[in-house]
Amino acid sequence: MVYRYKILVASIVVGVISSHLCIKNLAWAVESKQQIQEVQNIQQEEADQLYENGETYSNQGEFASAIDLYQEALTLYRTIGDVSGETNALYGIGHAYHGQGNYEKAIEVFQETLSLARRTNNSYRTWRTLVSIGAVYGRIGQFAQAVASNQEALSIVQRSGRPQDEQRVLTGSALTYTYLGEYEQAISLYQRALQLNHQIHTASSEDRAFQQRSESIILHNMGWAYELMQQLPLALENYQMSLEIDQELGDQSGQADSLNAIGFTQYKMGKLDDALLTLKQSLDLSQDLNDRDSLAYTLTSIGRVYAALKKTDEAWSAYQQALFILAGLNNLPEQRNVLSHLGDLLVQQNQPQLAILFYKRSVNVTESIRQDIRGLPIEQQQSYTNTIADTYRRLADLLLQQNRVLEAQQVLDLLKVQEIQDYLRRGVRGNEQTAQGVDLLAPERQISENYDALVQRAIESGRRLIELEAIPAENRTPEQQQEVLQLRQTQGQIKSAFNDFLAQPDVLSAIQQLQIPGVQAIDPSDLSAIQDKLYNLKQDVVLIYPLVLPDRLELVVMSPHSVPIHRSVAVTQIELNHAISDFLTALKDPTSDVKPSAQRLYNWLIKPIESELAQANAKTILYAPDRQLRYIPLAALHDGHQWLIERFRVNYITAVSLFNLDTRPQTQPHIIAGAFAEGRYNVQRGDYYNVFNGLPFARTEVQAIGALFPNTRELVDRAFTREATLPVMNDYNIVHLATHATFSTGAPEDSFIVFGDGNTVSLRDVGALTLRNVDMIVLSACQTAVSSLALGDGKEILGFGYQIQQSGARAAIASLWSVDDGGTEALMRQFYTQLRQPNLTKAAALQQAQIALIHGASTPEVQAHLTDLGEQPLNLIHPHYWSPFILIGNGL
Repeated sequence: MVYRYKILVASIVVGVISSHLCIKNLAWAVESKQQIQEVQNIQQEEADQLYENGETYSNQGEFASAIDLYQEALTLYRTIGDVSGETNALYGIGHAYHGQGNYEKAIEVFQETLSLARRTNNSYRTWRTLVSIGAVYGRIGQFAQAVASNQEALSIVQRSGRPQDEQRVLTGSALTYTYLGEYEQAISLYQRALQLNHQIHTASSEDRAFQQRSESIILHNMGWAYELMQQLPLALENYQMSLEIDQELGDQSGQADSLNAIGFTQYKMGKLDDALLTLKQSLDLSQDLNDRDSLAYTLTSIGRVYAALKKTDEAWSAYQQALFILAGLNNLPEQRNVLSHLGDLLVQQNQPQLAILFYKRSVNVTESIRQDIRGLPIEQQQSYTNTIADTYRRLADLLLQQNRVLEAQQVLDLLKVQEIQDYLRRGVRGNEQTAQGVDLLAPERQISENYDALVQRAIESGRRLIELEAIPAENRTPEQQQEVLQLRQTQGQIKSAFNDFLAQPDVLSAIQQLQIPGVQAIDPSDLSAIQDKLYNLKQDVVLIYPLVLPDRLELVVMSPHSVPIHRSVAVTQIELNHAISDFLTALKDPTSDVKPSAQRLYNWLIKPIESELAQANAKTILYAPDRQLRYIPLAALHDGHQWLIERFRVNYITAVSLFNLDTRPQTQPHIIAGAFAEGRYNVQRGDYYNVFNGLPFARTEVQAIGALFPNTRELVDRAFTREATLPVMNDYNIVHLATHATFSTGAPEDSFIVFGDGNTVSLRDVGALTLRNVDMIVLSACQTAVSSLALGDGKEILGFGYQIQQSGARAAIASLWSVDDGGTEALMRQFYTQLRQPNLTKAAALQQAQIALIHGASTPEVQAHLTDLGEQPLNLIHPHYWSPFILIGNGL
C-alpha cells in the first residue's frame, strides 16, 4: 500500500510540470512501471515463500499455523493477480482444514478452489481438488458425493497420460470403495495404483520422497481393506511395510496411523498386550501432532482392547473421548461404530437399558447414512450396509430380553427392509417409520439430551482449545493463556463427567423408568393402530414374527386384542438349521415319513404360543419368517394329530412395515394364463445355465382354469411370449404362469421366469412393471422362490414377494422347491375351484385346496394322464405335493 501511494504522488507531480519536460516525464513513467513490477516481484516472492512455509507446516501436521501462512499468501496472490497462486493457496487451506478434521470448512474452501480451477482451465488443480473433496465426503459418510468426485477426477487424469496423476486418483477412489465395503474392488484399484507408482521415474530427492509417501499411503489403505476382509496376516504385512516407509521419511503422522492399524490388527489376532503397547505409541504421536482424526481412531481401538481385557472403566473412558472428537468432526461412519461398541460394553457391564439406547443411536446414525447414499448404485449401497444386520439383531435380541416386544418388532421391520435391499440391490420403499430409524422412549430421549449436552460442551471447548494451542505459548496474550488454562480444566471436568455419566441422578432416574415392566417405545396409539388393523381384517388374524438368534429362537406374537408377547425357545441356530434341513429332505421325497421332523419344528415354532393362538381364536396366521425359516412351509408343520394348514390359513408377509393389508370384496376372477408345455430351451443368466423342458401338465392346467372361468385368456407355448404377456398383464386381476421360474439365492437379475418361446424376464424387470389392477400372480411351476438345495438365508423369497408388491400386485403364489408337474395341476385345479366360491379369500382358497389333497382329492384327468405317460399314480396326500405353495403379500 505504501508503494502505491508513492507512485500515485509521483504521477500527480508529473501532471503539473511544464511541457518542455515531456521527455523527463516519460522517463518517470517508465520508472514507475518498473517500480510496480519490482513491487509485484517482491510480493510474488513473499507470497511464494509464505505458501512454501505453509506446505512445510501442513506436512508436519501443524495445520493451524499452515492455515495462517496460506491465508497470508492468498491475500498477496490476490493483490498481484496471480490466479494460479490463489488456487494453490486455497487448496492448501482446504487441505489443512481437512487435516484438522474441520470437514465442513474443508469442503467449503475446496469448492471455492474447484470453481476457480475450472474457470481458469487448470486441469491439474481441478482433479486434485476433486480427489480431496471425495476424501472429505468419504470421511463424513456422504459416499454418493465421494464417488461422483472421484469418477470426475479419474476421467480428467486418464486423458493426461501421467501415471503419477492416475495413481493418486485411484488411491482416493479405492478408499471410498473401502468405506462402502467393496473390498475386492478397492484392493484391485490399490494394486493398480501401486503399479503406476513404481512406473514413475524421479530424479530429485523431493520427488522420490513424495513417491515413497504415496507408496506408504497405498500400502496402509490396502492393509485396511485386507483387515476388513478378515485377511489379517496380509493386513499386518501391508501395515508394517507402510510403517517402515514412514519411519524412513520421518513422517510422524503416517507413523501414528500405521501404529494404530498394526495395534488394532494385533487386537483382532488376540495379541492384546502387544496391541495395547502399539496403540499407546500411536496415541502419543497423535497427541503430539494434535491430529484429532488419528486420536479418535486410536482411542476407539484402545477401547476395544480394554473391553476385551474386561477393563470396562478404561474402555468406557477411551470410547467417550473418541466419541466427542468424532462428533466434533461430524464423522458419522465412525460415530456409528463407537456407539455400537458402547452398547456392547454396557451389555458387558449389565446395563441393558443404556445398552439399548446406544444401540438405537447407532442404528439411527446408520439409517441417516443410508438415506444419504440413495443416489449410489445399489451394489455400493448393499456393500456398505452388508454388516448392519448384526447390530440390528443384537438390539432386537436385547429388547426381547427386556420384554420390550413392540420395539423389537420395529427393529425387525428395519432389518427385513435391509435384507430385501441386500437381495434386490436397489432402494426399497419402507414407510415413514423405517425412514426415521428406531424410536426413543421418553426416558431415553432425556438421557440422550444429557449426553448430547456433554458432547456439545466437549466439542465447543475442544475447538477453542485447539485454536489457542496453535499459538506458540510465548506469543499468547495473558488473556489467551488464562483461557487455555481454563479450557484445559474444563476438558478434565468433561472427561470426569463422561466417566461419571451413569451415576448422574437424572440418568439414574431415567434408567429406573426404563426398568418399569411393560414400557414400550411406540406410543400406545400406535399399538392401537396395529391392533385395529388386525381387528378390522375381521378374519381372526394373529401376526407371528420368529427371530433366529445364535443361542435361541424368539417368537413374537401380536393379536387384535392383547399386548404383544414373546416366547423364548431354547434351540440354537445350528440345531434349528439341522432340523430345517432334515424337514426339507423329507418334504422333497414323496415316499418319506415327514411327520417326525414336521412335529419337531412345530414344537419349537407353534407349541410355545398355542395358548395365545387359542385366546385370540386365531384362524389366519400372518407370518414373517426369519433367516432359514423362510425355506420351510409353515402349512406342513404337524402337531401329532393334524397338519397346521388344517387349523390355520397362512399368509406370508415381508415385514409388518411392508404389509398393506385390508379386506376388499372379492371380485370375479379375470385371468390371463400362460403355459410352457412343449419345447426345450437353453437359458443362461449371468453365471447360471440350465436346460428347460416343457411341462406336460401345464397345458392341462391352463385348460382347466379356462374351463372354470370361460373368460380366461389362454397363451400356450409359442403364443406365450414376453410381447404377448407383459404389456397386457395389468388388464387382468389374476396372472397365472404355468412355466419354469428360477429365483436365485444370488443376484435378482439372475432370477427369471421362462416364456413358452424360451425367452425370459428377470425378477428386477417384474418389479418395474405397473400392475396396479392385478390382485394375484401365480407361478405354479418348478424352481420358484429358491434355486438350490443349499440353505442360504431366504432373502430371495422376501425379494420375490416384495418385487410383486412393488409392481402394484397385491399377492403372489410360488413354490419353495421343484414340484411334481401332475401334483401341481391337481392343486391348482382345486385352488381355482375354490376361487369360484363368493367372498372366499385367496388364503382361504389355498388352504381349502391343500386340505382337499390331504384328504385324498385328485382328479381322474391327472391320474389318467399319468397312466398315459407310463407314470405311477401320485400319492397327493404327502405334503411334498401340496405344501410348497406359499402365498406372499395380501391374501386377505
